[in-house]
Amino acid sequence: MENYYNYRFYEQKEVERAAWITYRHRICFFRKVNPAKYKHLVDDKVQASQFMAEFIKRDFFPLSDISELDDAVDWILQRDEVVVKPRFGMDGKGVRFIKSSLGRDALRQFLKDSLQTGAQTIEELIEQHPQMSALHADSVNTLRIQTVLHNDEVHILGAVLRIGNGSRIDNMVSGGLAAAVDIASGKVMSAGYFMDITKGSSLTEHPITGIRIPGFEIPFWQETLDFVRQMATRLHMLKALGWDIAISSKGPVLVEYNRIWGTTTFQVPYKKGRLQELAPFMDPNCLYPVQRKHLSGLKK
Repeated sequence: MENYYNYRFYEQKEVERAAWITYRHRICFFRKVNPAKYKHLVDDKVQASQFMAEFIKRDFFPLSDISELDDAVDWILQRDEVVVKPRFGMDGKGVRFIKSSLGRDALRQFLKDSLQTGAQTIEELIEQHPQMSALHADSVNTLRIQTVLHNDEVHILGAVLRIGNGSRIDNMVSGGLAAAVDIASGKVMSAGYFMDITKGSSLTEHPITGIRIPGFEIPFWQETLDFVRQMATRLHMLKALGWDIAISSKGPVLVEYNRIWGTTTFQVPYKKGRLQELAPFMDPNCLYPVQRKHLSGLKK
């Protein structure tokens, strides 16, 4: 039902709907290309940070139980502000920012309360490039880049710029905007789109900062593409990944990565279904008959 509204299927004919990747295709595809035995390298933020440390480029503190509270507080007090995330969280849920100026006692209580919901990771903040900050300074505005590793070659399927909108989290689930990026040039080629269709169809200017979205140029673009290719090769056990990349003043930085990445962000900013881009790497059995017919027609 969510796909029905997010993709505006109520406005489309059957042949148009056939071009979209829906929840069913997403799950079928990822189950086949990303073996569950390697999910710990993605879902567990501690193991992910250790495995991809050369790309994450920042320190973190894993907090598993109350015996580690004092060491965690000491770690935080060496920094101005940190971000605290559930160790096995996703979609930006449960992410909180905390300043060391709160003092030892308040920090200790905050972390103790956080442990009630499970293990946490505490990370240094990313200082983003001034151009990225201009879009919306309260959030680290990231790129979601989707890759498939096929026959030892990294295929970049898409790239989307995600921009915060009054929140410190930039993703669409948290109310942020997403805009499609031209892979060849690194320039934004669409307006910004919300996941919530009640907020309007698209925006050419950011509603808070007024920065124009189409035409915005991503700093360090070619370096970012090389960076993503290196990471996809490093994590070759998982064939299809969604990379969340921040751009610092020194270049790209890995925020995190996803083994079951959202297809709303992959499609909505393009204003069309993008099954055609993913289909060459999919098992045809994941598709509906009308979609196999649709794809067959595109080849003629």
